[in-house]
Order: sequence, then structure tokens, then C-alpha cells
Amino acid sequence: MFGQRELKELEKATQIAEEVTTDHFALTDKEWAKSPFFVSTVGQSTPMVEVPDDCFAHLVYFGKDAEKKDHPVERCGYFKIFVNDPTILKWLKKRPGFGLLPLLTYVMTHELVHIARFLRFHCHPLERLKTGEEEIVTRVTHNILERVKMEGLIPILEYFQSSNRRCEYANI
Repeated sequence: MFGQRELKELEKATQIAEEVTTDHFALTDKEWAKSPFFVSTVGQSTPMVEVPDDCFAHLVYFGKDAEKKDHPVERCGYFKIFVNDPTILKWLKKRPGFGLLPLLTYVMTHELVHIARFLRFHCHPLERLKTGEEEIVTRVTHNILERVKMEGLIPILEYFQSSNRRCEYANI
């Protein structure tokens, strides 16, 4: 599980991902506020959602709850990104040339691209369309991040651009 250092890297990666995704889609604060997102690691989470072992992160939408309509977050619905810290650490251990911050930046950008597409285009990854949506999100994530200057990011982009690896961690 992530320790303090890794959690700081996740926070930094989330900030970078939010900034570049916002810029790419020209999202406003008002649009983000319609469906806010929260980030938690598997290690921090109570087992309310089962995160597949073979993915880096799992995005879940928690819709409107009529019983909690007075609470703004519950009234609007929100997204929660569950970062699979044990899987990420295991993956990095097998690939010592890759860095945590670049990988987390990729993962968080990927998830925020999903959210941005939900907000902008009302995309929904139905099971029969999921592979197509993942392909689009992977391509958009790559296009966004290829302009970011970060040590170690290019090897991550190259790794996930390979078509046979693209869906290896499809839920990224």
C-alpha cells in the first residue's frame, strides 16, 4: 500500500492531470462542479466497491441520492477514483525503469479524461462499447500527455501506446 511519499506523488499527479485535462477539454469550474471527483487508494478505502486486481484505477459514479438531497455532493452525484495502490506498486517493482509520478500522472489523466467525456459528451462505457471507449480515452490521454514535460513520462506513454498493452490494464 502507498505510504506518505506515494500519497504525495498521487496528490501531485492528480493536480497535474486535472490541469491538463481541464485545458484540453476547456472545462470550467462550473462543469467540474456538476460532477465532482474524489480520489482514494484501495489501501485507504473501506470495501464498499470491489476494485479488480488487474487494473490501476477504477472509476465509479455515485448518483443522486434522494435521501441526502440537502447535501450538495449527494444532490449532484459524484465520481470516485479508486487507485489500486498494491497493483501499481507490484507493476513498478517488475519495471524498475518506470517512475511512480509519471505512471500516476498517466493513470489519473486517463480517469479524468473518462470523467470529462462523461460531462461533455455523455459517454457511458456500456459493456458492449467499453473497448471502443477505452481506445478513445487511451488515445486522448496520450495526446494530452505527449506535450507535458516530465521526466519518465515518455516511456510510460510509449508503453501504453502499444496496442497489445493498451487494454492490459483496461480499467486503468
